[in-house]
This record gives sequence, C-alpha cells and structure tokens, in this order.
Amino acid sequence: MNYQKFNTILMRVIAVLLMLVLLSTAAVTGRFARYISSSTGSDSARVAKFNVDYTLTPVEGKNGEFTLQVTNKSEVAVEYSVRVVFDNELSDGNLEVKINDTTGTFSDDKKTFTFGKIGELAPNTVGAAVPMTITLKNHKLITGGETKIEGLSTNKAFNFTVAVTATQID
Repeated sequence: MNYQKFNTILMRVIAVLLMLVLLSTAAVTGRFARYISSSTGSDSARVAKFNVDYTLTPVEGKNGEFTLQVTNKSEVAVEYSVRVVFDNELSDGNLEVKINDTTGTFSDDKKTFTFGKIGELAPNTVGAAVPMTITLKNHKLITGGETKIEGLSTNKAFNFTVAVTATQID
C-alpha cells in the first residue's frame, strides 16, 4: 500500500470535514442569533401622600347638633363615609343620627349608625362643613334616684365616637 497516497487522501478528507464543520457552525450560529435578544431598563415609583383629617365641632347653644368638616391633605382624590359608634347599647327607634339630612343605618350591634358615601374631595382641599344631628326620639324620662331615659340602657349622657373612613378614588 502506498502510504504517501493514503496520507494525501486522508489529509483531503480531514480538510473537507473541517470545512464542513466550520460552514455548519456558521450557519447554525446565524440561525440561533435571530432568537436571542437582550435589553436593559430601569424604573422608579413613588407612593402618593395620603392624609385625610376631620373635625367634629358642637354647634353652640344647640344640644345634639354638630358640624363635621373633612380635610383632604392628600395628593389624590378621596371619597369618605362615616360611622357613629355609641359607648352603650341603644334601643332601636329611640335615637336618630343624621348627616346632611340622611339618616344613618342602625346596625345589629345596637351601638353603631353607618352612613354610605358622604362626599368626595379633590386633592389638597377642605370640604364644606356638614351638619350632623343626634336626635332623641320617643323618650320618657324616669326619675327615682337617678334620671334615666326609658328604652335606653344608658343614662341621659350619650358618649360616642365618630369614625371617618376615606378611600382613594383616582
């Protein structure tokens, strides 16, 4: 066997195989490059300031009448609702709580009057003064050592808390 001829053929086969490997690598790399992408980016966020305050002021000389004023110091618009919670249980129908001529809903706990949406306030605004009245209805005073109101499980002083709930609307 002629080793020189064999080496020449072997070298040509190796050269052809090497050429084929290089061509196929270039072809495959070009196809995969179409499906590979990269990107970069950044972002930042800030939470809007949320601060709603209210005052409840008794109307001078008028028992059971108050003025409720809500102030929106937030950067967003809000709507607000109100709950009036009494310290002691009340009998249904003996007490009425109104805000803006709307009567509150007396709840099952016999202490709470709830109101739906009372109003909306734009950012950084002071709301209009809203009248709130607490009216005692169908009452009879009982005297005999201590003055009590019939049908109510409390004496004639009514202690209550007003809770204003503000919700962002935009």
